Amino acid sequence: MEGKSMDQILLRSRISKDIFFATIFITILNVVDSLLTMIILDHGGSEANPVVSSIIQMYGDRFWLWKYAVVSLSLIIIFHLRKLRWVKSSLVAINFIYIGIVLYQIILICHLPKIY
Repeated sequence: MEGKSMDQILLRSRISKDIFFATIFITILNVVDSLLTMIILDHGGSEANPVVSSIIQMYGDRFWLWKYAVVSLSLIIIFHLRKLRWVKSSLVAINFIYIGIVLYQIILICHLPKIY
């Protein structure tokens, strides 16, 4: 890939920049969500999603591996459907939902009791 720009790589593989970056951003937000969830759990909080809560009870701190795998598999499926009209708007919606979740977690963390 020496000397090739991101535009050339994306053009060659027929991937829209919007879809590529939306997918990468969802992946990053997924990791941030998992890290913030672990911080909240360490401070006595609980998981609001009942499915993820069950996974946390089963796997403990390793729940993020399951979560990462499920989100990644979903993104791979969506990526293969990228030519459908609804995919781009769905990725945008998922990003906004994830941003809302992460912002909510940050607010929760800011209001946690300080542990020194």
